[in-house]
Amino acid sequence: MASWVLQAMDLACQKGQRTLFDGVSLAVPAGSWLHIEGSNGCGKTSLLRILCGLSPASRGKVFWPARAQEPQIESLSPRRPDRSVLHYIGHALGLKSDLSACENLCLDAQASGLALSSAQAVQALAAQGLHSRAHLPVRVLSQ
Repeated sequence: MASWVLQAMDLACQKGQRTLFDGVSLAVPAGSWLHIEGSNGCGKTSLLRILCGLSPASRGKVFWPARAQEPQIESLSPRRPDRSVLHYIGHALGLKSDLSACENLCLDAQASGLALSSAQAVQALAAQGLHSRAHLPVRVLSQ
C-alpha cells in the first residue's frame, strides 16, 4: 500500500486566456490533509476539480496510488482516483444565477428582514475585492 494518497506535479490551469495557476506541485501523505486557500478567482475550485479527475489540467499530472487489485507497473502512474476513497462535495450555491452579486445581497437581506441599500451592498462587495464585479450576474463569477 502506498504511503501517500495523492501527488501532483507541475499543474497549470487556464480559463480562456487567463492563467489561474501554474507550476503547482504537491504530495499528500496518508493520514494527512490538504489545505487550499487563496483570493477570490485564483483557481481553488479548479484545482480541486483537477485533483479529483473532474476537469483536465492545462499542464501537469495528478498521481493516485494503485488500487490493491491493480498490478503496480510503475510507482507513479497517472490514473483516475479510486472512487471508493474519494468524495468530492462541490458548491451548492444559494444564489440566483441571473441576478448580480449586489442584487443577491439585497434580496437575501430583504428575506432576512434587514434593510440593505444597493450602495451598502456594493460597499460590502468592495470590502471583499468584488467592487468591479458587483453588477455582473453571479453565474459568471468564481465559485
